[in-house]
Amino acid sequence: MEAKRLATNEIIAVRLREGDVLVLIGDSDSLKRLSENQSLLMLVPFRGEPKPLHKARLAGTIMVLSTAIAALNIIPVEMVLLMGAAVMILSGCISMQQAYQSIDTRIYVFIAGAIPLGLAMQKTGTVDLLAGCKVWCPVGISIGSYWRSFSPRGS
Repeated sequence: MEAKRLATNEIIAVRLREGDVLVLIGDSDSLKRLSENQSLLMLVPFRGEPKPLHKARLAGTIMVLSTAIAALNIIPVEMVLLMGAAVMILSGCISMQQAYQSIDTRIYVFIAGAIPLGLAMQKTGTVDLLAGCKVWCPVGISIGSYWRSFSPRGS
């Protein structure tokens, strides 16, 4: 009991500042009360949903098979991973709602910004410049190689 009181006093003494992140664990009622507090921002809202552990082996098998088929170039990677996701849903490893919730909407913003940036870099010759300065510029190694690998040949 003394250790619990000591830990509580240490936590109370900590002064939180803007940008601090807390990782909390507790019962659903306590977390719900915290999420309703206007002075706190829940970055990852608590969602208590049961995990179907009886499907874990099946999900692991689907993931390993999808990865192996993609690695062997039997079918294009995009198709293999899309089929793997479909099999996960159809086999009941995850629900359609869980699949939709797992998609991070920030990826759409990233793709919407990356495509025009890549095209602009190709048109202005920045890709070639960065790829050409690999020896002299460490940044050129990573950026130039990245854009060179995704640029269509002959354009």
